[in-house]
Amino acid sequence: VRENIGASLYVKNMSISERDKRVEAIAKTLGIDDLLNKPVGSCSRGQQQRVALARAMVTQPSILIADEPTGNLDHQNSTQLLEKLSKFHQQGMTIILVTHDIHVASFAHRVLYLEDGIIQKEFLRENQDRQTFRQQLKTTLYK
Repeated sequence: VRENIGASLYVKNMSISERDKRVEAIAKTLGIDDLLNKPVGSCSRGQQQRVALARAMVTQPSILIADEPTGNLDHQNSTQLLEKLSKFHQQGMTIILVTHDIHVASFAHRVLYLEDGIIQKEFLRENQDRQTFRQQLKTTLYK
């Protein structure tokens, strides 16, 4: 897992200690620091999904594109991961997330509803709390 997460840092001419610090920090943030010395294949699907997310985030990108990042997670772990992604967004990271799940979409500030590749509706959360925004998405999209 450690090597998998750090793979993209090998080309950055970074010291081993700096690379390890970054890998350990993102692993801890995503709650997978206890897996660092395990083979990826021995991890659950949800853990593997978090490893992939850590690999994408370890380079500290300004934009993160995630396709169903909570697809293999239960509701509690999904919510925890989305709260962590929200914190990254608050720190300035742009996150483009693809989902079919209204619970996941309710964490966003802006939702674009696509049908056959065409934007059909746009929803802005603005000052709504997450539950109110979720209800707005649900009532509008599932009438």
